[in-house]
Amino acid sequence: MVVELLRFTVPPEQREAFIARDAEVWTPVLAARPGFLGKMALADRNDPGQVVFITQWESLEHWQSFPDDLRQKLDAQMRDLYTGFSLEAHDVRRSTQSI
Repeated sequence: MVVELLRFTVPPEQREAFIARDAEVWTPVLAARPGFLGKMALADRNDPGQVVFITQWESLEHWQSFPDDLRQKLDAQMRDLYTGFSLEAHDVRRSTQSI
């Protein structure tokens, strides 16, 4: 299992709009992809300008099979609501629960 961790910097006053738009734009597309296991949106308690999405995939191959052109198209629909992001990937070694 692979976990994708995306950390976005957003204007604090747009944080909830960003999370809502992600649920409309990205989540349905991800849910239809083979190997997608789940997604969680986290709002940082200490920094209202930070949003983290944690996405679980069955395998690295499933995650990497997401089409780049589709990724760019969906990202273009979000771009006006964030100012920066970082991406991390982690292999799950042990878990008591899926997202």
